[in-house]
Order: sequence, then structure tokens, then C-alpha cells
Amino acid sequence: MAIRCINLKPIFRFLSCNYRQISSCTSELLQNRTVLTIERASCSEFLQGLITNDMDLLSSQKSLYTMLLNSKGRVLFDAIVYKTESPDKFHLECCSDVADAVSKHLRVYSLRKKIAVSKSSLSVWAVFCDSGVDKDFIPDPRCIDPWVFRCLSESPPSRDVKNGIYTKLRISLGIAEGSKEIPVGEAFPLEYNADFLNGVSFDKGCYVGQELTARVHHTGVVRKRIMPLELPEEPSEDCDLSKPVIDVESSKAVGKIRGLCENRAVALMRVKETISSKGLCWGNLNLKANIPVWWPLLMTESLVQ
Repeated sequence: MAIRCINLKPIFRFLSCNYRQISSCTSELLQNRTVLTIERASCSEFLQGLITNDMDLLSSQKSLYTMLLNSKGRVLFDAIVYKTESPDKFHLECCSDVADAVSKHLRVYSLRKKIAVSKSSLSVWAVFCDSGVDKDFIPDPRCIDPWVFRCLSESPPSRDVKNGIYTKLRISLGIAEGSKEIPVGEAFPLEYNADFLNGVSFDKGCYVGQELTARVHHTGVVRKRIMPLELPEEPSEDCDLSKPVIDVESSKAVGKIRGLCENRAVALMRVKETISSKGLCWGNLNLKANIPVWWPLLMTESLVQ
């Protein structure tokens, strides 16, 4: 078997082993994330018609993970929406590479509602804590067990600031993020685990791209999903990401790598073929595919039987 489960809970132990000088509260500036501010009356209703998740969840939590789709049900952008003290104002965190495109997309739909969209001066910080969580630290909404906290602030939220922790940890857990890993207009939300990452509501009203997403959900057939991979070594900087992941026994392509960090990767994989594979390779490198523990238990059990 090429499968090994990842344990999500002892995150701080993982950090302590990989980053010897980490303190009890360490933060990292996420330079590839941008915050947009959306405000004016009815902006909650406005977002409700555009995103895959349910804005009503913000009555009981501080943030939600979501995606914005095109009319064909393909992902344009992934985002995290944060509530503020005002019911008519929200912050939307997105990939910096597509921040202008996100803003333009929102403005196209906001003409009739006169919603204001602007770039915020706030930065996005990843915060790693083992105890004493500050009220301004918001659990990442993508998993029930918080693997990281997020903080929107113009200044570092902790004295200890480091780089390079967040991306490796995120990719190790099999969470794709941003336009480089979730290609604009190509991906389907369930293939990128939006359903497993609390990023889509199947009970809310209509939104752009809902029809295909709902149909795929109700058929229960999602043949490809993002999965984390482990490489024996870090590939060269000029490696070709377009090379497919190959099942050694059948010599057939079973996936494609979407993101890399050192010797970890996230890849869009054919789930059944990956689970049943006796070996995977990418170029001349052998790979291990992991089933994240945050995948639903019933699905995981059915796959490994």
C-alpha cells in the first residue's frame, strides 16, 4: 500500500520537531494572501448569492472557508470570509495573485446593490499556539481541529516571527490554497475537498455555479480529489510540474501535482487508483500518498477495505 494516514492533532509537536527554536506562540506573515473589505447594507445577502458556503454560519463563528465559482461550476477563487463588528462589513481573504480579479468579479455582481469593495491595509498572519489563545486569533475554518490560527493585523501578533512554516504544514496536511494550486476556471470544488473542508453548504439557497456542485454531491461520485504526497527528497527548482504521477504497476497516469514545498506536495489524484496502487512515481522519484485524517471516517474506511 502507498497510503499512510496523517495525524492532525499533535500539530505543535510537529512544529517543535521541525523548527527547534519555535516558541509557545509563533506567527508568520502570509505574504501571498490579501484582505479585501466588502461593506454597505445587504453585503451579507450579496455574498450569499456568490459563494459556496452559507453566510448565516457567521452568526456562530468568526470566519468561514468558501469558494467562488463561475456559471459552469468551476472554481474561480478560494477565500476565507471574516465577520467584523459591523453586520454590513466583512473581510475576504484571498490569494494575492488574483486579488484584483476577485475585486473585479465582486464589482461586476455588485452594480445593483452598490456594494463597496476595497483593499484593506490588514495583513494575514498564521499563528501557531500551544496554549492561551488570544481572542484575535481565529481558528482556521477548514478543519474541526485547528491546525493553525489566523489573525488579521497590520503588525505581528506575536514577538516570535518566523517564515516557511505555514506552507509546508498546509501541504503536508493536503490542503490546496491559492490560484497556483487551484487553477482559475479549471477546478471543481469537490475535487479540491471543499465538502470535507467545511467550504460548501448543500442546504443554502442558490448561488453562482450551484447546479453542477449539487448534482455531483447528490450522485456521490467524485473520482478525483486533492491528496498530500510525500517525496523522498526535495525536487530541483526547475522540475516540471506538468509531469503526471504514474502508477508503477499499470504505468497509467493517476494524478497531477498542483503544489510543492520541499519534499511535500498536493496533487489531484484518482482516489481509487491511488488507494489500490502498490507504488507511485513522479519522474524518477517514488511517492507516498497520504489519506488526511480530516477526511470523513466512513469514506476513509470504505477506501482502505
